[in-house]
Amino acid sequence: MPISSSEVFTIRKELPDMNLPSLDFLSKETIGIIGCGHLGRTLAAELVARGFSHDQLRVSHGKSASSRESIIAAGLGECLAENDEICRDSSLIFISIRTQSLEEIKGLSFRND
Repeated sequence: MPISSSEVFTIRKELPDMNLPSLDFLSKETIGIIGCGHLGRTLAAELVARGFSHDQLRVSHGKSASSRESIIAAGLGECLAENDEICRDSSLIFISIRTQSLEEIKGLSFRND
C-alpha cells in the first residue's frame, strides 16, 4: 500500500527535532531518486518540505501504473523523469530500488563529477 502525503507529514511531525544539518550546500543542485517507492517518495517529500523546489528534483519508478499514481498523488508528478535523464542531470542520486531490480539500472551511465 502506498504511503500518502498526509502520512509522510504525520511521520515527519512525530519525529523528534534531531537538529538535522542544513542542506543549503545543495540549494543549487539537482537531486535524483531512482526508485520512488515508499522510501523514495518519503525522501522526495522530505526534500520538498525542507525547501527544495520541484525543478531541483527528479524521480523515477518501475513503470507500473500504481507507482506512477502514487507519485502523482504525493504531489511529485512534475518531478517524474527517466533514469537516463536523472543520471545526466543530477548532481546527487539516491538509488532506492529492490535488489531484484538491480539489473534494470545496470547499464546506466552516471556522471563522473
